[in-house]
Amino acid sequence: MTAPIESYTRASGCARDCGARDRAILSASREWGNAMGFRFQRRINLGGGWGLNTSGSGASLSARGKHGSIGTKGFSLRSGIPGLSYRQGWGKNSGAIVAIVALAFMAVAIVVQVLLVVLPLLWQCVLWLALTTYDLCVYGVRKVRGLPT
Repeated sequence: MTAPIESYTRASGCARDCGARDRAILSASREWGNAMGFRFQRRINLGGGWGLNTSGSGASLSARGKHGSIGTKGFSLRSGIPGLSYRQGWGKNSGAIVAIVALAFMAVAIVVQVLLVVLPLLWQCVLWLALTTYDLCVYGVRKVRGLPT
């Protein structure tokens, strides 16, 4: 049992080769199993929100977005409140309904975010159109009455 601890301490001090440190931690977590609550997890960023999650029990693929993440082992939804999120696994009892509800929730969140961007722009366009129409009417009335424009 001392070999994993020694390899972990030797590798953890290594600043140049992070891969060696991660391999040492991974091998130690495999040898220790779930003893003493130790857990190893590492996310390798693949770009575009995609990532490869590695742990002592294996690897899985996941996609992260602004409102949550979805992967081969389940999904999570962020509420926007720090520390508050919803997490659900793809267990045998969860079924496809949970996936549909999660995707619907993410779709609603995206639509709300888009509306928060589009509605102010739309309001600016309507306001510009109303003010331009008003100025055109004032100009026309002044022109007909012979007042200076």
